[in-house]
Amino acid sequence: MSLLYLIKLTVEYKGIPQKQFIHTWLKQAEESLKAKEDGKILQLWKVVGERKVLYVMRVDNPDDIDRMSFSLPIVKEMGDQVELEVKPLRAYEAFATELNKKVTGEEDSFQELPTIPKAGLFYWITITIEYPGKTQDELLAVWLQEAKAAIGGKKKGSVVDIWKVIGERKVHVLMCVDSPYIVDRISFELPLMKQMGDSVQMEVTSVRPYEAFYDDLKKLAYSNLPPKSSTVLSEPKKCNYFDFFGFSLLVMRVDKPDDIDRMSFNLPIVKEMGDQVQLEVTPLRAYEAFATELNKKVTGEDDTFEELPTVPKEGLFFWLTFTIEYPGKTQDELLAVWLQEAKAAIGGKKKGSVVDIWKVIGERKVHVLMCVDSPDYIDRISFQLPLMKQMGDSVQVKVTSVRPYEAFHDDLKSWSSC
Repeated sequence: MSLLYLIKLTVEYKGIPQKQFIHTWLKQAEESLKAKEDGKILQLWKVVGERKVLYVMRVDNPDDIDRMSFSLPIVKEMGDQVELEVKPLRAYEAFATELNKKVTGEEDSFQELPTIPKAGLFYWITITIEYPGKTQDELLAVWLQEAKAAIGGKKKGSVVDIWKVIGERKVHVLMCVDSPYIVDRISFELPLMKQMGDSVQMEVTSVRPYEAFYDDLKKLAYSNLPPKSSTVLSEPKKCNYFDFFGFSLLVMRVDKPDDIDRMSFNLPIVKEMGDQVQLEVTPLRAYEAFATELNKKVTGEDDTFEELPTVPKEGLFFWLTFTIEYPGKTQDELLAVWLQEAKAAIGGKKKGSVVDIWKVIGERKVHVLMCVDSPDYIDRISFQLPLMKQMGDSVQVKVTSVRPYEAFHDDLKSWSSC
């Protein structure tokens, strides 16, 4: 009997030069790709911009996973800085077959579908399901609808593969799409989200094929020239950059996720002291585009919110992160309030208090960059926004004081000349 496991590998390299680290990772990549070629690894993906890798492996015995955790090249050379997280999985089709029998009493089976290679943008989605106030029968009935939709997505090719975590109400989905907007849309349109989305959490991670990452590793290891990237950091239209207390926030526009991943190795601060640098990458979309879809979903109207330019302004800058839950509400109720919120936020951008605003792809999370004359203003809006007034008990706001990176750069120059 073959067993499926998800392995998440996270790597640090404190005290190790970047060049040595890259050569070690190159050996690791070569062995991993060989295992994939031999059929031991079914899926192999690099998390964009972060030192993390996702494996789905098929083994005959759990002992094989444990032995592997000691024999990997990267573990042998720097295992004290490698973290492995292992989760047992099962094919979603097998779970759906049992679910169908439990809900309907029918013996129909869902055949396991092969993974079909496809080009596009790849996202790893983790769905966690709770069901407060519902019976198990009610949960399973909705979950069966969800399973049928997901397997239908696999037949069409948008779902590359899908698994359920053994013994947990958790599902992992690997998607390939032409636009990140598709991922955001399904986060509202899936049966689970429509009927009990207040109890479902989605975490979306941008990933890239490990083969492409391996090609970049070889270039980094054996050449002084960085891999070509279409990203130009100095071009104002490409990014907004803010610093806060030793950390930096960078919003970038790129042609493909690979550009972010290459940048994560080529930044000067990473080359010189990357063992002490952490990058966290989150896929975003313009809030105006999200608001346009939200408006159509709520009102049925085709009004478009045009993407507004960022207007430079002086003042106090704050980075706000909104995390939205909606226990006890329907999705329609949430979306109606969120539309009011979106209109207010875009109105704030027109007035200049909101410098820019983005929605996190596939998650109920919004990032807002604000410029105000007084911090008191931020405190007031935390009570006055439509979301806060109508369902503030289910909204978390994290506020961080930030400063323009140009000002920090000026300070750096003055300090370095002392």
